[in-house]
Amino acid sequence: MFYEGKTMNERLAKRFSHSWLDSKITKEDTQLSEKIWGYFTGPCFVYMAYYAIAGTYLTQFYTDVLGIGGIFMTLMPVFSKVVDAITNIVMGRIIDQTHTRQGKARPWILISGILMAIAGCLLYMVPRATYAVQIVWIIVSYNLYFAFAFTIYNMSHVLMVPLSTRDTKQRDGLAMLTSTGTTMLPGLLTTIILPIMIRAFGVGSGAQSTWIWIRMMSVISILALPATLLEYYFTKERVTLSGGGDEKKAEKNRVLQGTGIGLLSRQVLAHHHGLLYFI
Repeated sequence: MFYEGKTMNERLAKRFSHSWLDSKITKEDTQLSEKIWGYFTGPCFVYMAYYAIAGTYLTQFYTDVLGIGGIFMTLMPVFSKVVDAITNIVMGRIIDQTHTRQGKARPWILISGILMAIAGCLLYMVPRATYAVQIVWIIVSYNLYFAFAFTIYNMSHVLMVPLSTRDTKQRDGLAMLTSTGTTMLPGLLTTIILPIMIRAFGVGSGAQSTWIWIRMMSVISILALPATLLEYYFTKERVTLSGGGDEKKAEKNRVLQGTGIGLLSRQVLAHHHGLLYFI
């Protein structure tokens, strides 16, 4: 993530130059399939996985199953928010400097799906070791997921609407659709589906249930991969692919605005988690 510009950009451009990575969306105007799969269904499933992994069940796993609590559980999220604020800004700059056949943000959506699947599994794969080893594992895996993998997805995702089309009416429609698919609906579905999964997997609160937690949360984490594939293949950066001259400056402004939106959306998610914690 912190590679310097040209080398990383060249590597990305080469890896995303293949035709089989091209978008399934070919028309200049937004399509129904683009709206359904790229801006609603894909993001909805990503956020469902996020809410399931990042909600009160993660805290329950750390405290009830691993027996870790106290001041560490209070300070770690605060430290992670500081790291996350930095990576949001860095990621915004990296996306702005990305130039590939597939656009600026779409390649990072695909990359983030792989990272979220891996990091989500690692969150719950805390080894049976000394307290110090477990603390280090939790700090690294927690920040790998929240301040790295999900940040890459979130920044790329919020930029897709402004980079999708110059048509204001079409942009407003996509923004409303993706907002519906990433706010209340994923949280509602998670509160319905997750308890059913917990009963089906037989999840308990003792240390003996560690592997059951790992299996269940691994299934949920891996859901991020097909969800990001949907968003990747059923979106198109029309503004990026046709921009030039003054349009490049406008495009850069959109990326900068997207960075601010990304930071704001993370604050909304953090507030949402706070509400979940006290339910």
